[in-house]
Amino acid sequence: MSELPDNRADRFVWRFGETEVTVTWEPPTWVVRLYATSRLAGPNALVSRRDYQQATHAAFAVMTHVSRVTYSDDEGVSQGRRAARWMRDRSSLPSPDTPETTGKE
Repeated sequence: MSELPDNRADRFVWRFGETEVTVTWEPPTWVVRLYATSRLAGPNALVSRRDYQQATHAAFAVMTHVSRVTYSDDEGVSQGRRAARWMRDRSSLPSPDTPETTGKE
C-alpha cells in the first residue's frame, strides 16, 4: 500500500505518493512534519510541523497523518508502531552531543 519507511539514524520517514511524514529528534522534542504537494503551496510543501515532548504523542501524530493520507486505520497503526520503535531505538543510542564515559580517569 505504501512505500517502506526510510529509517536512517537521524530521522524516520514514511512516504505515500507525493506525501511524506518525518520524525526527527531535535532536543528536547520529537518533531513530526507532514510534507505534501498541493495546488496552492506547490510540490513538497510543509503542511504541518509539531513538536512533542513525549515520543508516544509523536507516534500518535504519525499514526493520524498516515491514516488520513491512506484512508486506512491499519496502515496508520502499523506506521505509528514503526515510528515508536524507531524513536525507542533512537533514544537508547548515546547522544553525539554528550561525551561518552569510558570509566578511565
